[in-house]
Amino acid sequence: MLVEKYAHMLTMRDFIGLYKKLEETVGSRSLTARKCGIERRTIYGWDTTKEIRLKTRERILSVLIEDLTEETLDFLTKRSAESSADVLRTYLSSLYEKAMMEETSNQEFGRLSSKFDQVRRQYEGLIDENLQPEISTMMQYTIGHAKEIGSPFKPLPSEIVRLTEFSHFIPDLVKTISVSASYYPTSEIANIFNLPVDFVNKFATALHDNYIAIRAIEPAQVTTYPLPGNKTATMATLTPNETEEQVAWLPELTMKTGGAT
Repeated sequence: MLVEKYAHMLTMRDFIGLYKKLEETVGSRSLTARKCGIERRTIYGWDTTKEIRLKTRERILSVLIEDLTEETLDFLTKRSAESSADVLRTYLSSLYEKAMMEETSNQEFGRLSSKFDQVRRQYEGLIDENLQPEISTMMQYTIGHAKEIGSPFKPLPSEIVRLTEFSHFIPDLVKTISVSASYYPTSEIANIFNLPVDFVNKFATALHDNYIAIRAIEPAQVTTYPLPGNKTATMATLTPNETEEQVAWLPELTMKTGGAT
């Protein structure tokens, strides 16, 4: 199945590169040609013909998958991902260009921009660091044009947030939630950062719970007690105004000396 599907996708340079690695593994040019069911003169002819017939491609790829399984499948995965990303770039660019044409009606713009956002979210796993800036730029211009013509277009938040992106906006997100959560609903904050509302809700709850926990620790008073053998024990005492619920999570601290707790 893989042979039939990908034999035509690889370039001649890909095949020659993989074939040379196969020759190195087998250790003999004649034996490698025999394993692939081709004649040695066919190999020499690649430099002049600049072409490898489909049947020859299938034979070579079949042997590569059998003898160099991991390396060949890794190569096919990389090429497939690159090919899919190129198709996605072309698809999104086509939708964007049609949407931004002067003769495009507002109704058609709405359809094309919605389709652009749908495709972007559906295949965002294929969007790598090279493609992301290009798509972000197209999205910004689309949003700007929507405002100019009064279109209700509003892109949905991404389902995938990469660590590099997250590390950039996490400080602002924490600050915004801490300062604005009591004034603005999390749905508006989610819209600002283009994040799912459910994620922002959970993140805000975690920040709030962590704040309560820190407040429970802050008023603690430290007392030192003498112990036999010139030893001392330190105990943190919570002030009376802290509720049981706020401090219930605190770990119980004990110190053992000579069998006594």
